[in-house]
Amino acid sequence: MSETSASLADIQPRKAPVQARSRARFETILETALALIMEQGSDTMSMREIATRAGISIASLYQYFPDKAAIIATLAERCFEEGRDYTEAVFAPVRDPVAFEHAVQTLAEGHFARLRDDPASLAIWRASQSDPRLQAQDDADEQAHTRIVSEALGRAAPHIAAEKRQHYARLMVSVLSNCLRTSVQHAPEEGRVALELCQRYVLTPSLNAFFNQNEVA
Repeated sequence: MSETSASLADIQPRKAPVQARSRARFETILETALALIMEQGSDTMSMREIATRAGISIASLYQYFPDKAAIIATLAERCFEEGRDYTEAVFAPVRDPVAFEHAVQTLAEGHFARLRDDPASLAIWRASQSDPRLQAQDDADEQAHTRIVSEALGRAAPHIAAEKRQHYARLMVSVLSNCLRTSVQHAPEEGRVALELCQRYVLTPSLNAFFNQNEVA
């Protein structure tokens, strides 16, 4: 088992709810934890506080989750899944460089708007940065986005070697992720400026350079 796989295994729920009553309790735990995260952040949130607010015993809480990192990871995975679905939809029609560049702009705007306009998504994203084990989950999500982008590059620039497309997709996703992280740390107007600067001076020039190379696959 790789280090990433081991880290992800550490933050999984202890059991998947099957019966309706268990599913309802599972969702109550998640809703309660999210409310606490939005109120006070994740650093001071405790398992006992979650249990008390959710109206369940601490033993019942531990039946589902080994610690609060597993709760945050479950919330984060739902957000990540929505993000991956959005990225898939944005890049699905891409067949040429112009469409690819437009998709990158749409993707940046969409994810920025989601973090800016949805307090729950922003709170979960911030909480997911709080535990080193959660970084493995973030890395796995970035790899999934890289796969989507690399596949779109294959359709838009089949003349460029597959390995180079893969490397560029990984770099682009990393750069865009960091641009978004920087942007959402600022007030909305300042964040918008930061994102636009990233698009104008980093993403667009690199896309032009990548597509204009003459290498044949």
